Amino acid sequence: YRRERGELPHFSRVVVETTGLASLGPISSALAGGTFVSRQFHLGAIVVTVDALHGAAQIDAHAETREQIAMADRIVLTKVDLDDGGVAERTRAAIAALSPTAPLMTACMGAIDPLWVTADVREAGPPAVALAAQGAGHSAHGDNDSRAAHHHDGGGASHIHDHGYVSAAARIDRPISWSRYAAWVAKLQREGGTRLLRAKGFLAFDDGAVRAIQGVQLLFSPPAPIHWTIDPSLVGTVVLIARDIEPRSLQALLSALGTDGSDA
Repeated sequence: YRRERGELPHFSRVVVETTGLASLGPISSALAGGTFVSRQFHLGAIVVTVDALHGAAQIDAHAETREQIAMADRIVLTKVDLDDGGVAERTRAAIAALSPTAPLMTACMGAIDPLWVTADVREAGPPAVALAAQGAGHSAHGDNDSRAAHHHDGGGASHIHDHGYVSAAARIDRPISWSRYAAWVAKLQREGGTRLLRAKGFLAFDDGAVRAIQGVQLLFSPPAPIHWTIDPSLVGTVVLIARDIEPRSLQALLSALGTDGSDA
């Protein structure tokens, strides 16, 4: 309110810093919890920092840590300058097992490009998540960090990892209607529930626009037109990340977007 009254300088972003054990689903849902909030703000990106020295142990010990990494749009690996025993590589491998497509940037001595951290996913260019649907290697990261390779079966779904996390990727080759998209989101919310952690991608709609889509558990942001030139091969790329769902079931939920049954 103070910004609207001119009592504060205009600002374009709000950064919410959580504790290390925060659940991101309720925080994201709060953005849609009130008329004023939802009209003024939207979820720009989820950025997660991971301690290079202790990250692997934290991932193994804490469900909250695993969920945060799986839900991340971008990941920052910190304290790499203190690693002299190869511990950071084990942390990278643990991150890759949970989030093989999220861009990863290392922060040496705390140095990192602020714009890389604060950029809105709708304005930051095509996310590395698009690589999953192309069958490419998961190596398009901010500092060219190598990530562990993960096999995807013919249906495009990765194996369920040790802690029950799974991803599925697909290409939707034809434009979709708003009603089809709405029905698909309702299906995800109904059948995936809170087990569905993230939905990301680029879809061509039948009004001629290409829009970025993203969802965090039960909250889906309105599909937003992209403001940069997108590689045509990425249009139609959609990725789902979930917990405790069989890969075939998750792939079926994703594939429903491109079938007539998703309008039901």
